[in-house]
Amino acid sequence: TCRAAVALLRCAREALHKQRRACETVAWLAATTYAGAAVRLALQHAVAAVPGVPPMLYPDFAATIVGCAAMGFLVEQAALPKGTPAYVGLTTGMCGSITTFSAWCAYTALLLGGAVGTRKDSALCLLAGWAFTVVAYDFGRHVAMLLASRFAQRYTVHFRPPHAVVIWLRVVPAFLAVLLFLLVRSPPSLATPTQTRKDERRCSQLLSFFCAILPDAMPGFEEPSLSLVTTFWSDISIDVMQSARSLFSSTVDRLSSQQLTKFAETWGTKIKNPEPGSTSSSLAVLMLAILGSKHPAALDKQLASLVGRELLRLLSVDSVTPVSAAAVELLAQGMPLWLSQMSAVEDQTELVRRLFALVMLSDKTSPVGKAALQALTQFAQMESKKFIEVMDGELMARKNNVAVLSLLNKMVSKYSRELVVALPQFVD
Repeated sequence: TCRAAVALLRCAREALHKQRRACETVAWLAATTYAGAAVRLALQHAVAAVPGVPPMLYPDFAATIVGCAAMGFLVEQAALPKGTPAYVGLTTGMCGSITTFSAWCAYTALLLGGAVGTRKDSALCLLAGWAFTVVAYDFGRHVAMLLASRFAQRYTVHFRPPHAVVIWLRVVPAFLAVLLFLLVRSPPSLATPTQTRKDERRCSQLLSFFCAILPDAMPGFEEPSLSLVTTFWSDISIDVMQSARSLFSSTVDRLSSQQLTKFAETWGTKIKNPEPGSTSSSLAVLMLAILGSKHPAALDKQLASLVGRELLRLLSVDSVTPVSAAAVELLAQGMPLWLSQMSAVEDQTELVRRLFALVMLSDKTSPVGKAALQALTQFAQMESKKFIEVMDGELMARKNNVAVLSLLNKMVSKYSRELVVALPQFVD
């Protein structure tokens, strides 16, 4: 009975000791987690106030680095036995609250989806989150050992042959950390493509605001220079090109019929009487071609015929320039007007040949190739006999036989009604 009573008392004392230890651990965790969360929030706000932080560094990056370094420092403390409530509270509670693995994963996912950056930034964020945390943990451990050696008068490092796992977990993160640090520190010499696209998008939005809202809301609104806008009609940037076109269209649509006629007469004189060595003649042709494709009644027959011939002159088969690209597109947009005023047979033949050459030389998916094919298709619908005649001449001259037959096959399959009348001549 006495032995049983002693054993029962011993078990009760051990249970109370364990319960007391568990209560102490919970108390340490409750206090240190609040302290760790406060440190993380303070570091997050401090980093947010720093301008020019790279997108690959997520908002809690600095807090995670500090927490990992503190974890490595505490692990090497001999005065802090592992498993004690203080050890659990300081490492798991405080350091675990300073660091955040979920924020790193969530921010990497946002970068991967393109919400806050690019996919390249997501890869850099993934590497930085792994490399810098490992290096920070090792840095904290070595600081603790260095401080301990100053009191113990020894700091020895036992060299062991590096294992593959050691190299992967220690050397590679250190190398990546240095590389990413240099990448972040080096200022970019040019604007990134993403920043350029954002600037062009802002420019497009500003021009749209300029076109739609300001003319009606602002008294005494000054109309933009259409000659300047025309120079960006076939710009390599899609946003700039669309902005220029919307700006030109909105300005022209606000003009009355008398103003349109006056505008056509003013720029028509620059085509009829071109200045030597000046590019105003080509600019005038493009402006009147844009006007004629949108408002055909603004051009009289003589001016429309002149603009059509000048557009044919601007078609360059040797090299595609912004002017020739704009000429091809404007020919396609206003083909009914230009073809109705193009009475010379030689001009029609030359038009088909040049458009066919552009279709063969240009990529079918390029804007120039698409516009040339569209213009050639409209010509085939309106003047089927002339189209077949020119294609027959190309075939008889043994130039691009496969291309000619392929184009005719495509045309006949789509527009059989218009071309079936002229097919017997080609078959003969």
